[in-house]
Amino acid sequence: MNKGLCISPKLFALRAFFLLLILSLIQLFHLTVIAELDIDNIIVCFFIFFIGCFYLLLLYFRINESVSWPTFNRKLFTFLFIASFTATLLFSRLPYVLSFLDNGLYYSRLDSAVGGGGWYSYISILFYPLCIIIAFLSIPRKRYYLFFALMMIIILIDLMALGTRGAPFFVLLFHLLMMRVKFLSFTALILLVCLLILLVFLIDYQTQGRSHDTFTVGWDWVNAIQYSWIFDNLKVENTTIAFVEEKSPVLFPLIYLSQYITHSVAEFRILLFDLSYDLVGNALYLQDQVCLIIGCDRTVIQDSIALMNSRFGLYQTLYSSLIFDLGFLGFISLAIVLLVYFSFAKANSSFLAVAVYLAIIFAVSGVENYLYNGLGLARFIVFILIWKVISMRFVIKSIPGITCVKSKAYLADRTKASE
Repeated sequence: MNKGLCISPKLFALRAFFLLLILSLIQLFHLTVIAELDIDNIIVCFFIFFIGCFYLLLLYFRINESVSWPTFNRKLFTFLFIASFTATLLFSRLPYVLSFLDNGLYYSRLDSAVGGGGWYSYISILFYPLCIIIAFLSIPRKRYYLFFALMMIIILIDLMALGTRGAPFFVLLFHLLMMRVKFLSFTALILLVCLLILLVFLIDYQTQGRSHDTFTVGWDWVNAIQYSWIFDNLKVENTTIAFVEEKSPVLFPLIYLSQYITHSVAEFRILLFDLSYDLVGNALYLQDQVCLIIGCDRTVIQDSIALMNSRFGLYQTLYSSLIFDLGFLGFISLAIVLLVYFSFAKANSSFLAVAVYLAIIFAVSGVENYLYNGLGLARFIVFILIWKVISMRFVIKSIPGITCVKSKAYLADRTKASE
């Protein structure tokens, strides 16, 4: 692979499919070996896999080998990235870091004095969308590593001081799939092993740090696995717990990570088989996303969601909250619209922006709805807009006494209109 060049869009879609396959195999192993066996869970697991598989393979075959990533304006990107990084670090994350150093993770997450937002939010909202675009820049590796290092400063703060997982992991998935090395290579294997070790460490650290038990009765992985609410509808075999406790207790964080990835299947199965959905939805989750964007009080909406969905707050795959919002009829309509779009839309810059974002969402569809809970709808829209703006190509057109800057698309439209 040439130094500094990104992998192709077609290869990205293929890697997204393999990510879906790997996560589904982990879930299947957990459902059949580690957890108490329930055939219904396995059926739902295959159902989720085949939906994601269908759209990712459709995307893969839709993209020709000749399709390439747009050429991004590096100077504009660099300016936006440095500005958003500075605002995010100094104004958004610094109060969390100070609270974390004073109180620790558990109490800093409860501190209402931090995280209120402000003028800087309009700049910091650009940060994570720009972090995704880093993966698609055709730049020398040294420059990529510089951007990546700055990105990791914020991500590590979010993981360690805020205890968040969704947005950091979501962004890192783009960089994982865009790795400028062959996946079937020794280097890729080493990177994946390091990533797994990092995930286990973070799960161990965050799970203990976010629990009040760490400060009261003390931490016990056996109690966490037996009584944590992510195990309510997907119990781990008692023989497995006893064996690991006796032979290798160090594996408990790995079991917890496997459960963390898999419990969403059982949660979705409960809602699906209990017919918790209507033909027409109520858009409560969507209203909550809008409220998050405009900054209104979300209490009433979240209380209504909790009444509708008693397991609100847990991972329930991509589909649960969407079906709650749209109902079965609306969900099927959305699936058809997406099918038509992936099949017939022109593979231009805007199509690629939507495609790469949705590719990751489908790749992790068996875990959570990362359309809502990855970067959220607001930053999804911001990502599309930033992608479009910094990939536009501008030319300078001179008019007597005036110098105008027009996009090539605009000039092409003007030329056609005059013919």
